[in-house]
Amino acid sequence: MTFHDGIIPEGVFEAGTMVTLVDGSYVDVGGQRFSDLVAAGKLEPVHGSAYHYWSNSWGTGTVNDYWVHKLSYVALREVSLGYRLPSHISSKIGAKGMNLMFSARNLGYIYNSLPNNLNPEGIRGNKSAEFRERSNTPFTANYTFTINLDF
Repeated sequence: MTFHDGIIPEGVFEAGTMVTLVDGSYVDVGGQRFSDLVAAGKLEPVHGSAYHYWSNSWGTGTVNDYWVHKLSYVALREVSLGYRLPSHISSKIGAKGMNLMFSARNLGYIYNSLPNNLNPEGIRGNKSAEFRERSNTPFTANYTFTINLDF
């Protein structure tokens, strides 16, 4: 069977690493480069799906550079706009005064260092095992319209 999705990882095998070679023998390849073993016909390139699975598996203790990002942001927390209507308008409904107010909270981020518009406030911690963003916590904005009447 021939595969065309092979990847030759960079680096040297750790001392004591045992692998099965193309000829079926099980040998210690510690201290040898993966690329040298492929060039010598002793190993095949790693299949792309297996390479990406194992290089992104939490179970192997892997932490990739593209998993770690600087977390900094500037949030637009609140914008409010109020207006006091002239007394001749509020008096038409028997009020001494009328105020109208529109408020919007959590409108978005002016600056967000995370990729893909991830919610920077959805991060659950900063310990090495818990620095990841989980379940894509949604961003929620709130809008309020208020009418205050003075009688």
